[in-house]
Amino acid sequence: SVLQAFPASSQAMATAPTWTTSAALLFDNDGTLVDTMPFLYGMYRDTLQEMIGEKLSWPRFVQIMSDNSPAVDTLLELAAEKGHTLDPKECARCWRKHVAKALSEPRGVSAIRPTVDIARRAREQGIPIALVTAAPSLWADGMLRAAGLSDLFEGCVKITKDTRGLQQQKPHLEPYRMAAEKLGVPINKCTVFEDSDAALENLRKVGVDVVDVRVLPGYPSYDPDMSTASKL
Repeated sequence: SVLQAFPASSQAMATAPTWTTSAALLFDNDGTLVDTMPFLYGMYRDTLQEMIGEKLSWPRFVQIMSDNSPAVDTLLELAAEKGHTLDPKECARCWRKHVAKALSEPRGVSAIRPTVDIARRAREQGIPIALVTAAPSLWADGMLRAAGLSDLFEGCVKITKDTRGLQQQKPHLEPYRMAAEKLGVPINKCTVFEDSDAALENLRKVGVDVVDVRVLPGYPSYDPDMSTASKL
């Protein structure tokens, strides 16, 4: 998931469960532990610039990120808004190139302190933690490293897009269940920290305690009118 651009729903504003009594804590990465919005903006901006010679405005980027659509689909939509029809395969190739370039020297990545603090306190108290992300391991590790969090999940369970044996991706429940199984605890004894509405809803449906990190004090927010883009 990416950092949600808009306020959480009233349902998400409900009081979070007490994580200190959980058997384990499961954390999403992008938008939960790591703020990657400025970093992502640079990649989308540069890909569009190369493919159609058009600029991507920060307000439009913040707006479209709330859809949580796959990157190539988002790029195709943004190009279509400018009157361009892109070949999906060529778009994917260009996107991968800019991702690789950005990962070699990531900028604009920072830790989301409220959730990072909870993860660190959990480890100190002996509560198992796991990372559960829809991103490939290369991306997940790169973002944690760029945010200064390389040690956070050292020796811990990590479920990523390319985890062996994983058949379904988030917001499907399988990645969370796999993490819980590897930790040796029932999924309904875990607390999951997420910023995705779809994931939060699916977890609630099966009785899993969740924390919508977007309502935690100190969580970053992005106003579509802010000038963050000018700093990148």
